Order: sequence, then C-alpha cells, then structure tokens
Amino acid sequence: MTRAPAWRLPLPALAAAWLLAAPPPSAQEPSQPGGRERAGRAAEADTGTIAAIAARVSPERLLDGVLELESFQTRDATTSASRSAANFLSDYFAGLGLQVGHEDFTFAGTIDGGRVPDLPSSNVIATIPGTVSPDEIVVIGAHYDSWSRGGTARTLAPGADDNGSGTAAIMEIARVLARRRFDFTVRIVAFGAEEYGLHGSRYHADRARARGDRIVGVVNLDMIGYADRAPEDLDLVVNAASEWLAVRYAGAAGRHAPMPIVRAVAPQERASDHAPFWDNGYSAMLAIEDGPVTNPHYHTTADTADTLDLEFAAAVTRATAAGAADLAQPSRSPAPPTGLEAGTFALRSPFARVKITRLAWTPPPGGARGYHVYRSTTPHLDYRRLTTEPVGSAFFEDRVLEAPDLSYYYVVTAVDAAGAESNYSPEVSGDAGAR
Repeated sequence: MTRAPAWRLPLPALAAAWLLAAPPPSAQEPSQPGGRERAGRAAEADTGTIAAIAARVSPERLLDGVLELESFQTRDATTSASRSAANFLSDYFAGLGLQVGHEDFTFAGTIDGGRVPDLPSSNVIATIPGTVSPDEIVVIGAHYDSWSRGGTARTLAPGADDNGSGTAAIMEIARVLARRRFDFTVRIVAFGAEEYGLHGSRYHADRARARGDRIVGVVNLDMIGYADRAPEDLDLVVNAASEWLAVRYAGAAGRHAPMPIVRAVAPQERASDHAPFWDNGYSAMLAIEDGPVTNPHYHTTADTADTLDLEFAAAVTRATAAGAADLAQPSRSPAPPTGLEAGTFALRSPFARVKITRLAWTPPPGGARGYHVYRSTTPHLDYRRLTTEPVGSAFFEDRVLEAPDLSYYYVVTAVDAAGAESNYSPEVSGDAGAR
C-alpha cells in the first residue's frame, strides 16, 4: 500500500390519459420482487461452479507465492529486482496457459537522495477472454512492488504482506479461474510502482478509459495476510459510485466462501491502486485486512512470510475468486443476448408524466424461444423481472409512471425451448440514451 436532462414533449390531457392508461401487459410492474428467477437446475449449477472455484484455493500455494516474491529480497520499483519479479509473474501466468501481456511505462523516483526521471516499470496482465461478451471486463489486481523505511528499500524490502499477499492471491485466483469459461473477460493485473505513487494502476486506468474499455468493476487486493485479531475481517473500501461492488462481492462471498466482511464508503481512502480507476469513472474497490493499517511490520524489513496468517489470506482469496466468478458469470447454456441498447425519453402533460425506455438487443447464436427483461434502480444489483412470460421479439418498451425521475438499469436473459434461462446480458443504463 502506497504512502501516502430528460427530453419532454407536452401533450394534451386527452393524449396523456391514453398514454398512461394501458401500458403493454409485459411492461407492468414486476410480478416477482427480489432476486433473479432462473431454472432451478441451472441456478444450482452456477452455485456449484462458483463454490467449486473458491474451494480450489490453497493456503500452501499462497505461501509458495509469497515466498517466491520474498526471495527477490526487494521488489522496490527502482531496482532490477522488481523487473525480475515482473518476469517471474509473466512466466507464472503463461504457465497457466493464459494470454499474457505487459504495459511498460516510466516514472520518477528517488535513488540515493536524488530524483531520477524515466525509471522503467511494467504492469503484467493475464487475460481470460469472455466467451459471450468479451468487451465486458472484470479486473482483479494487486501491486507487486515493495518498499521499506530507513534507506533499506533498494536492498531489502521483503514485502510479504505489502503486497506479496495480494500478489500471491491474484496468482492463485488466476490458477483456479484459468480453465473456466466466463461470459465476460477476466483481466488479472499485477501493477508496478504502486509505492512511488500508483503509477502502474494510473497508467492502466488512463489507457483503459482512453480505449473505451467497458470495465464492469475492479477489485484491488492490497495487504490481505496479517491478522491482528481472531477472527480477522476483510475491509472493503469504496466510493459512493462503487458501493454496489462491495455489496455484490460480499453477497457472492457469503454464498460461496463465507468470511467476516466490513464495508466502508470512504472516498478519501486513495492510497492504493483502486483510486486511479475511481478517477476514470470506473467502479473499483480496495480489499484490505485493516484500514487504517495495523500491521506493525508495514514498510519494514520485518514484513516477512512468517508474520502472516495464511488461513485468513486464503479466506480472502476464496472470497475474491467467488466475487470475480460471480461478476464474470460462468458460461452455460443457453447463452445470454448481447448488444443490449436503451433509448429513454419522457412524456409530460399537465396531469402526468411517463418515462419510456425502449430496449433492443441481439439474440444469442441459434436464437431463443423468448426473453425476460429485468430492471433495477441500483447498478448490477437487485434486478426485478418485468416480464411475466418470455417476450418473443428482441425489443421491449418499459413505461415508468411511479418514479420517472429515478435512474434505471436493465438486463435481458434468453429462454430456450426447455424453459432454461440464461445468465444476464451486459447491463445498460436507461439514462445512457436519454433524450
């Protein structure tokens, strides 16, 4: 962890009465509140898949990862040892059969009391491509560089907790996810030069925004191995726009890898690699053992593997593997629709106002018997089904009378001939296409 307006069309009263009197039956208020409805066997299959992913996490492998990283003596970003650690991570991810890439960048750092520009560093990126909507991306990240006080950083900074623990966790998450198929892409990123000012994550987040990457959410693991009490809990730190991510993560962990979790909306907590994603408008979350830091070995040469609680680190890794799998959606049949788009406009008269959202999407390969449409007032959470029976066309019109000023979020599922329901499509905001 580093140191540090709707378009409105006036209508006559008679026309407004006609508009408001009879919305299509399929667009009535949800008949079943709460969670998503799916075929029972499919829901059980998803539960079993994610639980099985989480169960594969090994405390012994986590320890091996921390010890391998500690063996570099230091991973201070100004040293060649840090670059060697990056190459080690690249080889590890490639050995899992994953697509591996590097993002090379430079930063300014202090060496022997002097400021040095253009020091080289690199992010190491492992990718599990999505099978249905690969442009939707779930990012799991941790910084691999280390630092220690007292002028020792360039020679000895073992960084077992900060952040060998988080890096070993993403190594293990990559292993347990590597042979699975997901609807969305999983991007696992080892960030460089975090200790010198979040340089690697800022480079990645800035480039992602410039490319227009559709990042669903970012989970940043930083210091997840030290327990100052039993049972230790995991702190999830978010800003207001990312609060849904902490709720979603905690829900997935509760179902598939239970552990004590505390959620905190704390936008002022910016001392780790989640912050550049906030700055670029992405939902991101810091997962940390304690905020503020309580580890007495933090940024010292005593931050070694023998001070860690590997069972706690394994619990965090299981929870994160479950959260990542839940966000990326284990692939199954039928496939969900793609290309969901929304256009929203408002109609107003002296007597009433209606918010109309028109949805259209691309059917999955091979088509579908029909589709269900879901809506929520919170992104990625608490969808309520709008359709009592599957609609037969790839088009739907939702009319909202009760609270037209709220923002609404939509997903669509496909239903096959046997009645099985797909995963959700990528989410779309009804306000994104507002007029």
